[in-house]
Amino acid sequence: MLISPHKICLIALGSLLSAGVLPAQETGWGSGMNVRAGSAVGSTNDQIKRQMLGFGVEAHYGLTAKTAFFGELGFLYFAGEDFLHTLPATGYNTITGVPAALTSSNSADRRKNDLQGASIRVGYRAAILDSGWNWQAGLSLDRLKSRQEVSGKLAPGGTTTGYEGLAVTPESTKIAPGVFAGVTKNFGEGFTLQANVINVGFSQVNWVPYVYTGVAAHAESSDKRKTSIELAIGFRF
Repeated sequence: MLISPHKICLIALGSLLSAGVLPAQETGWGSGMNVRAGSAVGSTNDQIKRQMLGFGVEAHYGLTAKTAFFGELGFLYFAGEDFLHTLPATGYNTITGVPAALTSSNSADRRKNDLQGASIRVGYRAAILDSGWNWQAGLSLDRLKSRQEVSGKLAPGGTTTGYEGLAVTPESTKIAPGVFAGVTKNFGEGFTLQANVINVGFSQVNWVPYVYTGVAAHAESSDKRKTSIELAIGFRF
């Protein structure tokens, strides 16, 4: 069971605010690690849940006391949840090919969509006047894998022959560009807090049974994008 991102963020914020504020960032090279939690906005693309988690290892180079370039190699996970796929009104018998009524009383198609993978971010950050906050923005290259767990049984007309069992886990992996933008602030000795909006691309996989179409069962995929709001706790080395 995933911990609520909102609870994580409140705990993190309370901890960080109890520490003293760092002076402006130093020039030269530095590194750290970011731990992320957030929530998808807009369409969930049949994942049902909105939670996302992630982490990354960051390297940054301070150009001045108020500006820096940075890069991060990380991992993103968007949670999925079981749901019942909507059944068409009729389905094809796998032996005779004759369509018959397909209802929840004789059939069930249960699914779960997970999305996870590696992410590379590069960006630029700069101070927002003398507020102690920095804005940051950049591009990402994400290699996300969509995995669908499919289980159940499709029996058109309630037949005991010519039904189709479901027990497959199709996958689709795609490398796609993304974008992000947000704000960050230094706290205490080596801690940071970030708030970002991210947008990533992926290929959503979907299993199409024979009973639904009358053609051989197969996996299909379609290009999608997902937008999320994330908070990240950073630890500087």
